[in-house]
This record gives sequence, C-alpha cells and structure tokens, in this order.
Amino acid sequence: MRQTSVIIKSNAYGLILILDPDLPFEDLKEAVAMKFRDAARFFKNAQMALTFKGRELSTQEEIDLITVIMNHSSIDIVCIVDDDPEHGAVYREAVVRAVAERKKWLSSRHR
Repeated sequence: MRQTSVIIKSNAYGLILILDPDLPFEDLKEAVAMKFRDAARFFKNAQMALTFKGRELSTQEEIDLITVIMNHSSIDIVCIVDDDPEHGAVYREAVVRAVAERKKWLSSRHR
C-alpha cells in the first residue's frame, strides 16, 4: 500500500478524501482506517461533511468507508457533499442543515 493511497484534506466543516483509483477496495478500507486512526486527534468530536474524490464509489462502498472513518475516529460524518471542494460555504451549509434536521428528528421522537 502506498502512502498516497488515501489523502485527507480538510476545512472547518468538511473533509475531502482523495482515494487511489487502482487499489482493491478491501485494501482501500484498511488504508482509510489507518489514516483516520493516525489523524484521530486532529478531528476530535467534529461534525463534518465528506467528499470522495479520485474514484467512483457505489453507495454501499461510501457507507462502508463512512463506517470505517467513524469507527477509527471521533468524527461524526453528517452528510456527503458532491465534489465541490472549492466552496467551504457549501460544506458549512450542508453540516448545519444536516445537524438541524437530525436534532429536529430526535426531538420529535422524544415527545
């Protein structure tokens, strides 16, 4: 596995995960787990949006990678943002909206 199999870029509200397009998916999951274990202290209890770049993923593969990230860090992935990494406001708005919807849903369940 190359060190550049998974690259993490971040801003205040989002992560861009750049993935090796040629790495077998199981190896990619291992690389993501290792990368987020190593970076866990940088993202302590963050609620973030996520963008995948570098490779086409099925919905199930996206879910698998999100699960790996959340199992190996304290990051709460609240939504996936299509590839628009140049606009931090897009991430901020997506996170704010997703968190608000989650709170609304949770409060309606506890009535």
